Amino acid sequence: MATIGLSDLPPPRLDERSAHLATLRRTIRSFLAFSARVTREAGIGADAYQALLAIQSAGAAGITTSCLVAHLLLKPRATLDLVERLRRAGLVERVRDAADRRRVLVVLSAKGRVVSARLIARHLFEVRRNAPKMVAILMSLSDDATT
Repeated sequence: MATIGLSDLPPPRLDERSAHLATLRRTIRSFLAFSARVTREAGIGADAYQALLAIQSAGAAGITTSCLVAHLLLKPRATLDLVERLRRAGLVERVRDAADRRRVLVVLSAKGRVVSARLIARHLFEVRRNAPKMVAILMSLSDDATT
């Protein structure tokens, strides 16, 4: 049985694929611009919102700063500075882990839960509004890969 090499494949439809990629990037950038505006209106930045999401998703037990580093794709020092800014803003608290008193966890404060819930609701509304468009773009790129 013969195998098909890359040279045997039809030439890629670069114009069409680049148009799909351009649309995808524009849609993502539009969502990020929306997110930046909404978080700025709430008095926090994009990294702070991303941190609130990561802390929220960790649940009531909280999250370590090393886990936050991984979630945020920031350097440890930048993450510690961000957690400190969130703490000063009253959005998070640092607590000792009940199971291991050496570990410090970051948890949402009551104010942090309110701010986080409001921002999540606004972001989910925007995602749901744009979901059909995003799915169509992603499907077009997926379909391109198989043709």
